[in-house]
Amino acid sequence: SKTIDDLAIPDTLQALLIARMDRLDEEARTTLQLASVIGRSFYFRILQAISDTAFALDKRLTALERVELLEQARRRPELEYMFRHELTRDAAYGSILNRRRREFHARVAAAIETLFADDIEEQAHRLGQHYALAGNDQKALEYYEMAAEVASNLGADDESAEHYARALSAADRLGDASAAARLRAKQAFATQHPA
Repeated sequence: SKTIDDLAIPDTLQALLIARMDRLDEEARTTLQLASVIGRSFYFRILQAISDTAFALDKRLTALERVELLEQARRRPELEYMFRHELTRDAAYGSILNRRRREFHARVAAAIETLFADDIEEQAHRLGQHYALAGNDQKALEYYEMAAEVASNLGADDESAEHYARALSAADRLGDASAAARLRAKQAFATQHPA
């Protein structure tokens, strides 16, 4: 049986979405691409932090709302937007060259570290993901390990195991045998002694 990740966007729908994006001016299209890297929903302040031209961001977001690609998800406690359709986000994300995508993920991770410095443990899983996709395996390892420990302390054993597995993958890519051994030991302990 196929998972959602295994399903490809049908070519005609993909072409339609790309055609809609192609009609946008370059700044609006770049804004949409940056937002797609953050995720299906995103905080305004993260997008503002990674945007090259933050001064006109409000206007670009309004334009993207007008053409029904984005919508405001909520204003309080923090301004948050979301893609109206996941397929739109996927098409915008897929239209980014891999080198640029890695650069955007690095910018998102750095922004999250700065903007959420007081709440870094809650953001650890996002940071692990963005750093992994940015190609920074050392930071990915650190944040996935932190996320695994947070999840384990909350009794979220499946989530903890998932984060440990991602941290192990990063350690393997780094060729860091001591980190891999440490992570395997922590993972085994967490599995045998659930919170």
